[in-house]
Amino acid sequence: MNKWVRLAVLIAALNVTAPSLLACDCSEVRVKTTKKARQNWFNAFDGALFIGTVESVEPVAVIAAPSWEDEGRTVAKVVFKVERFWKGVQGSVVTVYTTVGCCGCLPHYAIGKRYFVTAFNKGNQLETRMCTVEEPGAAKSYEKDFGKGNLPRPVQTP
Repeated sequence: MNKWVRLAVLIAALNVTAPSLLACDCSEVRVKTTKKARQNWFNAFDGALFIGTVESVEPVAVIAAPSWEDEGRTVAKVVFKVERFWKGVQGSVVTVYTTVGCCGCLPHYAIGKRYFVTAFNKGNQLETRMCTVEEPGAAKSYEKDFGKGNLPRPVQTP
């Protein structure tokens, strides 16, 4: 095979595999930590940890093809009905704003689906990125160290 054909095959192969190499992925690197280290993180964490069901998702900004240049930009307002929480929740409904993460990755929420959410305080709002939202089963590691969480206070209606 001549070198031009090999080059064309290589370019075609890269075009097929490159998108999957750069895909948004939240693969975890498991690092053993001590209970004291986890407690220190929990005590220092400025945000909210909770399990909730998505009640609504409202676009705040439309980004056709998010990229690394959009990192930190707010794109959606997500309202959760809180089932239980460990930190940072005052009532039974919480509003969280999603932001563009590394490489243009976005978290995606489905109305009616339950999530375990780690949301960071940014100014006067809670924010999440792609890898701070997980299935409710992910809360088991928190339960081991911090208990089953608290039930939220009901919303007061006038």
